[in-house]
Amino acid sequence: MSDITSKVESLLSKCDTYGSTLAAQEQNVQKVKTGLEQEMEALKSSLGELQASIGSLPDAPTKSASEDSNLGQQVKDLEDRLSTLEGGSSVKPEQLQSLQSMVAGLEAKAAKLEGHDQAIATLQTALEETTRTLAGLSKAKDKKVK
Repeated sequence: MSDITSKVESLLSKCDTYGSTLAAQEQNVQKVKTGLEQEMEALKSSLGELQASIGSLPDAPTKSASEDSNLGQQVKDLEDRLSTLEGGSSVKPEQLQSLQSMVAGLEAKAAKLEGHDQAIATLQTALEETTRTLAGLSKAKDKKVK
């Protein structure tokens, strides 16, 4: 009888250990999910700002629109995957790794788009300056001819 009691106590102890481990893993998953949600919101905000600034440019390249569309699709995919994770009770490490790599990719693309936006603004400023210079030269030439 004492042998059965000790086996039951051993099993209960293992069960408690597994329960503690599971609880710790659940906390880690919650932290990761919270971090990913915050990163996703930041990316959404950045994407919205980039889309607004690119949309406000008069002759923005069409490539930027396709990149925005692609980036928007990736954000949607990330949201879908995150909601799938929220619905499931167990999260696989490869899913978390995949989400982290996707977030890193989105951040890189957002940075690239921001760089493009800055380059476009610089080019527009240079074009305006060149246009003013040419207009000034044209007026000076007209004055000499008369």
